[in-house]
Amino acid sequence: MKQIFIIAIASVFFKVPALANTYRVTDVIDGDTIKVTNLEKNSTQRVRLACIDAPEADQPQGKLSQITLASFIPIGSNIELNIVDMDKYGRSVAEVMINNVIVNQSMLKKGQAIVYQQYLDNCADATGYLAAEREAKQNKIGFWQDVSFVNPQDWRQGNRSVV
Repeated sequence: MKQIFIIAIASVFFKVPALANTYRVTDVIDGDTIKVTNLEKNSTQRVRLACIDAPEADQPQGKLSQITLASFIPIGSNIELNIVDMDKYGRSVAEVMINNVIVNQSMLKKGQAIVYQQYLDNCADATGYLAAEREAKQNKIGFWQDVSFVNPQDWRQGNRSVV
């Protein structure tokens, strides 16, 4: 009981993610959105990967980003989610883990997503996210080797200028 009280008090003063729950991947929508079934509640929901932004489906790099995410968490995989927020579309925003690997950071390391700066505070390991992106960018991994790459946020807003 004392441990529960300490955890409760700590969560008030420190950023502590929600406890991870087990989910099954039912669809990979794009490079930063998945559909899952909560195995405890037998309910389905869409999940936006926290702290990253991947190319849109209609962007030149969008399909490869989706395929890369699906390679990390294939349909039918059991994953854990640390839900950190809800977005304006009602999706859970979460850090996705499989086999103790944070998939969000793996997408950055493969050059298939960028750090979503305005939401970086939602993730406890902001430094790890920035380092993963920096390494991919410096080594021209994934879309970082494409001189015509457009930031996904700019793409959504209709600005097709190169990063």
